[in-house]
Amino acid sequence: MRNVSINNLESHRSPNYFYRYKLDYIADFSSLAHARRISKARQNTTTCLLYDLGGLTETTSPAEQALAHSMLSSTEFEILFLVRPEQVNSLKTLMQETPYLISLSDEKDMIRLSALSANIKPQGFLLSPKTTEDFKNLLVFETAHNIDNIFWDFGVYDRNQIKSLSLKDIFSARRPFRRLDGLELWNHSIPNHFELEPLFEPQLTSMWQFKTSYQRIKLSVIIPSFNNAAFLANVIKHLIHQDLPPEDYEIIVVEDGGQDRSSEIIYEIFESYKSKINLKMIYWSKDHPEKGAQNFFRAGLARNLAVQVAEAENLFFLDSDMLTPSHFVREVLAGLEKYDLIQFERHHIHQNISLLNPRYQDIELKKQTYIEESVYWSQLFKAPRWMDLPNYWKFTCTYALGLKKKDFLAVGRFKKYYVSYGFEDTDLGYELFLRNKKCSLIKTPLLHLTSYNHMQYKNSHVQRLKLLRKTAGLFYLQHLNPEIYKLFGNFYSFEKPFKSALRDLIFQRRSP
Repeated sequence: MRNVSINNLESHRSPNYFYRYKLDYIADFSSLAHARRISKARQNTTTCLLYDLGGLTETTSPAEQALAHSMLSSTEFEILFLVRPEQVNSLKTLMQETPYLISLSDEKDMIRLSALSANIKPQGFLLSPKTTEDFKNLLVFETAHNIDNIFWDFGVYDRNQIKSLSLKDIFSARRPFRRLDGLELWNHSIPNHFELEPLFEPQLTSMWQFKTSYQRIKLSVIIPSFNNAAFLANVIKHLIHQDLPPEDYEIIVVEDGGQDRSSEIIYEIFESYKSKINLKMIYWSKDHPEKGAQNFFRAGLARNLAVQVAEAENLFFLDSDMLTPSHFVREVLAGLEKYDLIQFERHHIHQNISLLNPRYQDIELKKQTYIEESVYWSQLFKAPRWMDLPNYWKFTCTYALGLKKKDFLAVGRFKKYYVSYGFEDTDLGYELFLRNKKCSLIKTPLLHLTSYNHMQYKNSHVQRLKLLRKTAGLFYLQHLNPEIYKLFGNFYSFEKPFKSALRDLIFQRRSP
């Protein structure tokens, strides 16, 4: 086991540093559970595993702790524990010489901390307030200690919690908040049975593939899909008729638990191309044998799953209703030779034309297409250079997005806590912006087949805004940049429902 020291965090910075696991039961230390955790961690360029032991009780025996310690020992990853003040003495056997952080959530935690021996040597403190009162107390703690290794880990607003901490409360403090570098937000609102780290397992995934006899794959085109067989077949048809040899690229489709027989239909349509194209079709079930139904937004996770089998150094994420011209693959490869991130223009085909499932070359752009949300997207499409725009990263969108595989893994892939529509691609763009990656918009328009039955927000502007308010908040909490709050403030203004605000006001007046 390699122990991490965060006394000088900057010396340990990497593109994707900490990877968090919550361990609540001694069963979480079984060899099977441990093997699954390591398999998941390997999907990133993670260097350190942060084991959150907050759920373990004092009844854990020294023998069990010793067994757990040996199980958690690893020469592959650095190890860091996260414990609550009351666990520091009781989990000594488990922690042994492993560095640890102490988690503080409220005033009671600070009282418990003060009762501990002065000989304890935590690597730092992770502050996780849930209410406005907790927040005030922990701000005082941070100011009083004035040490480098104090980090913040905010959660999402909880409407059932009296005086729950809101985004506005955090922003209004007008001070910088340090996060552990690369540590993903822990979204407490996500049900425990949601499986957020896809692995190729026989009971969940199946895959068939067509492949050319000779391969020199330079590009992996990744398409998540859900009950969209008709449009998907048309999209694949356009992708296999390119002006580059089929040996140069592969198409990877992830059918995200749909029930329209997409996998069988695609196989039947393209079976005659079996040895002429590189096509992988993955079916990812929504019925988990242990955790039950996985009925949530998984487009980002589906893309993460596809990357596990991607053979090229270049990735391109494409929606399952986007038509491409015959020179598309060539343009992608040329673009990724010069830039780190590329994106195409997008024009929507009118719905009456889309339902005919047309060919790209038959569409008249001026008569049969339009730009949806034109005020927003025209800023990008009409700009001479993408990077000339203020906050240019906000336009990052996976309808047609290409980047290097190494960069995608380095930023931690699509973050797993985006379990509803929106901002997982914005977050990716922002991570690349922080790393000074070069972006370019390719002016060639891709054509979106418009059938609102397949769109995430069901053609409802109000519903879409509701979804975006949730994910926009996650984006701010992950990065804690006040400029993000200012930029997306319209999404945050309705975070606290009227009933919750009224309840908090009544509670405040009743308090002594």
